[in-house]
Order: sequence, then C-alpha cells, then structure tokens
Amino acid sequence: MSGENNFNRLPEEIIIYIFGKVADAKSLCICTLLSKKICSLVLQTKIVSVEISSWLSVCSCHRNPSAAKPLFRSLLHFIGKPVTSLYRLLKQPFTSDDAGIMPNYIPIFKFLLGFSCIESLTVNMGFSKQTSFEPLVKWVDGKSGFIFICAKDVCLNSSENDNDVLAPPTTSQLMSLITYHLMDAMWRVKILKPIFSKFSKLKNVLVMDSLNQGRVVLDEDDIAEMRNEEESLMAVDDVKYCVKLWHENVLHLPLPGTSRVMKEVTVFMFKEVDTNDDDDDDVNDCLMMFENGFDEKEYCEVGMVMVKKQAIYEDVVTLSQLILPPEFL
Repeated sequence: MSGENNFNRLPEEIIIYIFGKVADAKSLCICTLLSKKICSLVLQTKIVSVEISSWLSVCSCHRNPSAAKPLFRSLLHFIGKPVTSLYRLLKQPFTSDDAGIMPNYIPIFKFLLGFSCIESLTVNMGFSKQTSFEPLVKWVDGKSGFIFICAKDVCLNSSENDNDVLAPPTTSQLMSLITYHLMDAMWRVKILKPIFSKFSKLKNVLVMDSLNQGRVVLDEDDIAEMRNEEESLMAVDDVKYCVKLWHENVLHLPLPGTSRVMKEVTVFMFKEVDTNDDDDDDVNDCLMMFENGFDEKEYCEVGMVMVKKQAIYEDVVTLSQLILPPEFL
C-alpha cells in the first residue's frame, strides 16, 4: 500500500513517462484498474504497443501462390506510392473476407480509442509459422518504397558449400513470394486505417509480425497524407516507378555476426522515380529502407552487396503502362 501511495505522489508527467516505457497495451489495461487517477494518466500515454493474435486469411496465397498473380498490378499500384496511391483501396470497407481478424481487432481498436495522446504506435501481428516456406525473408514498406530480401537457404559456412549449387527459383515463384508480402503490407495498413483518423497527435506507426519478417513504417508525413483525402485521391497513373529484381543463384553471402551463409539471395525493389534519381539513389534508398526498417544490421549489409550488382530485371514504367514478363501476371 505504501508503495502505491509513493507512486501516486510522483509528478503526473513522470507517471505518464513511466507508462510510456511500459507501452504494452495489456499491461496498461491492467494499470487502469488501480485507481481513477492512474486510469486517467494511463490514457495520456504517448507510446503504445498492441498485439493482434490472429493472422489474416491472405496467407492462403502461400498455399496457392498462383491465386495471387492476378492481383499483382493492383498491388504495385498500392505499394508504388506507399501513402497517396493506396487511399482508394484503404477506403473500401471490411468485407466477409476480413472476418478472420475482426474478433481480435475490434476490441483492441475500441481500447485504443481511449488514448487521446498517442504519438507512437507499434502493432505486432500474429504470424503462423506454417505460412512461411522460406528460411529467411525480410521486407520493409516505407516512404522510399518497398524492398524485399530472401534466401533460398541459410547454412553453415563450410568448404562443401562451394559444390552445393541449388536450382534457381523461377521468376513465377519469386513473384508469388513477393506478391504475398506485398499483400501482407497492404493488409497491415488497411486494418489500421480507422486509427489514422482518430489520433490527431500520431507521429509514427510501426506494424510488424511475430516472426519479425516484415515491417510497415509510417512517419508523421505519411500519416498526414493518408488523412488528406483530396491529395490522396489525385490521379497517379502518370507517375513513374522503378522496378528492379536482383538474384544470385550460387553466391554465398556471409550473414554477419554468424557462422552461416545465405544462398540463392533475391532482392526486389519497387519505388517511385524522382527526376534526379540515378543508380546511386537506388542503393541509398535500399540502405535507408533496411536501416529504418530492421534492427538487424546484417540484413542491410547483405542487401547492399546485392543491389550494387547488375539487376537481372529492371524497368521504369508508369502505372497505366506497366509491362512485366508474362509469368509475373
């Protein structure tokens, strides 16, 4: 009891700061039961993290990758300009296909509405291990675009690896995997769409998964653009986009800090083209996306080795004239 009284004697700004360090929504919810004063201070917390336990039905694309191919054009539209061009899609209401997440999502959303001062929100989405068939997949969707890295295998670094040449995945297989993660990014933002309109002080959002494979990173400018319906609905078909795909079949890239190597490494990048862009900008954008998207610097280092090489597929297109190999569609 004396400990509780001592806590109550702390200045309110210190108590709010402490709750910001706690951040976890479940723990904060328990704290609201302590007293009316504590409850009111909890709801002034600026940093909150929540977990949504059930995963999305979109994971069926992993079980049937070919089913995702017809969606690729619209996904490029979504991801190509990560904020403004996705508004039409996000504006659509939830459908019966989204029912799998609703039971867990609605109570969390209602709980978050009580927090009027949220500036930083982290959402950790449950991820069934059965939905991932690659040993290593990392992706990030942010202001600079979408970037994806995967390795067909991660093995111990030994001399026998030099003779272990694996069959390269087909472009269709690569695009199925990339498309799945593009859809993943799309859904992560879509389910958070109601939150952007409710929290006027929100400055950054991070949506990650329990396997730490991919992240959607939105900063204050991104969130502001998403709130601006007029700007978000502007025509974007004349905007140019850069599409690049790197793949190394027999290259063994050391995974820094470990005794393992990555084999059959693939990197995919899709981003809006700036008139002043050059190849160095692509490298810099990749570096920035990996550094901002992941805590593990080794993936940034491996990605940088890849993007400095010649891309196996590269094009600059508009959305209205997007041309990809037939197996991509």
